[in-house]
Amino acid sequence: LPYERKTQEGFDVNAKHLVKFACMPNPEELPADSVTLAFERATHPKLTKLITADELVHRQKALAMIDKLCSAPIEIAKFLDVGLVPALNEGATDKDPTVR
Repeated sequence: LPYERKTQEGFDVNAKHLVKFACMPNPEELPADSVTLAFERATHPKLTKLITADELVHRQKALAMIDKLCSAPIEIAKFLDVGLVPALNEGATDKDPTVR
């Protein structure tokens, strides 16, 4: 006797699919002073721009993130391409010692 798998049809299949991929609650909001990475090619220009931002917390967090990302030579090259050195030169005159 050949075995033929019994297939579910209609409402049962749809209900099981909906249960499997049920709705999730919204993620928690990020703090207003958080610095997140942008998608793909926008990461490096975004962080470079944040070095000269008005908010002190953003400048500090952007520099910390740049420090973390610059562990790979390819990341350093990408930052240099978007103008990291002039931004760091401008940040060197900052009033905050952490940013300097």
